Amino acid sequence: MDRWPELLPNVAMLVVVAWFIHAHRSQPVLQIHTLIVTSYLTVFPALDFLFSEGGGMDGFGELQLLLIIFFQVPLMLFSHHVAGPPTRRPEPMAHSMRLHAGLPVVLGILLLNFWFVALNYDLFFRRLGHEGLQRNAAEVPTLLLYGYRGAVETAFFVIAFLWTTLRRAAPETHHYRRYKWALAGYLLTFILFFAANSRMQFVLLLLCLICTQPVIARFVLKPSNLLTFGLGLMLLVLGLTLFREFLLEHNDRITSDDLPALIMAAGWLIASRLDSVVILHSLREMGFDPWGFDLSGVVHVLMFYISFFADSEAYNAVKESLVTSPSVLIVNRLLSASEVDFPKSMILDMFLSFGALGLLLTACLLGLAVGQIQRSIASSHNFQLPFLAALYMLPMLLEFEKEFIGLFFSMLKWAPALVLVYLWRPHQGLGLPRSQTLTQNRVQTLSNARPR
Repeated sequence: MDRWPELLPNVAMLVVVAWFIHAHRSQPVLQIHTLIVTSYLTVFPALDFLFSEGGGMDGFGELQLLLIIFFQVPLMLFSHHVAGPPTRRPEPMAHSMRLHAGLPVVLGILLLNFWFVALNYDLFFRRLGHEGLQRNAAEVPTLLLYGYRGAVETAFFVIAFLWTTLRRAAPETHHYRRYKWALAGYLLTFILFFAANSRMQFVLLLLCLICTQPVIARFVLKPSNLLTFGLGLMLLVLGLTLFREFLLEHNDRITSDDLPALIMAAGWLIASRLDSVVILHSLREMGFDPWGFDLSGVVHVLMFYISFFADSEAYNAVKESLVTSPSVLIVNRLLSASEVDFPKSMILDMFLSFGALGLLLTACLLGLAVGQIQRSIASSHNFQLPFLAALYMLPMLLEFEKEFIGLFFSMLKWAPALVLVYLWRPHQGLGLPRSQTLTQNRVQTLSNARPR
């Protein structure tokens, strides 16, 4: 019972989040992003704290209060301010568009490359451990490997773009069927791939569609459906966890003797894996100062990326060591360990490098980005760069378990997908067969000539 006072900041934060989500019920990007951040920083840490009975988590409440004051509340304030009031302008009905014939063909080629690499080099099931994954990936030619990884990393963007295109174009539009087949191929491929390899990426795909497809958002986020959706999402994650543990990995981390014990064990496994601040408790015991600065990790990462152009041997050496982020370098030095696979999130490298000021800076930048993405998706009815950039950046910002500094390099690394879609983006008008275009023009002429 003495553990419950430590959870008071978490309870208070959940109340604030519930109010924020209700106040922004027509802005799904803000709602979904807030839910994700709250899960990683409030919900899963609290569950991990309860399941572990507080073992090794001294000062849990103080740490939660620090995260709330310097990150979570500022993040909500910044995103609310930038997004502005909800826009209730209805989206126009499907109309004529010019769809580029080559875009779905190129996307199809990229998809075939993904399947070739995944099957030929044994990279469909990625849960091989770091060494197994590196060994298999090292056998793939560089260009094929880049295409394989690019297809995975940009799958969310491509699916959201294709789905939006089909929603906004009339079914009679030239090349409409090509886009439909491309969407079907991407959906089938990555639903299977994410279900087999990553619970979070599977859920992320669903969340991206909620953020970008109004019909799905209205259905899922309707107050009467929200609780059902939340429970269903929890059951989905639990089911994927059990599927992976029993059918794919067979690592005996969960036993199946007793159903309640089975569910509790799976719940603790999920909570401990998604508690993105658990490493901070160990660091505080080793003298980590939340108000100080430690720029060694930032310098290390910058030199790592510079060595890609200046010193390939040094770059490969760091890459093989897997110490490629500020948090890994700082954690290993403070703990005198060699840890690379521990729960992370976008606040970790900034917090370890810049202290509480880093939390506030991260909240400002993420809030600006999330708010602008919400504005662009809600208000843009064409395929200009701001809208396409919003679709491109959205999944990267929703992947809160990735580190903040690496976010910028990911955006640059996979930017060719954004450039390709922008150059071959849909344009309004002239997309229907000539007979239907003439009919629409006559109807429009008669409508304009009708007395008012």
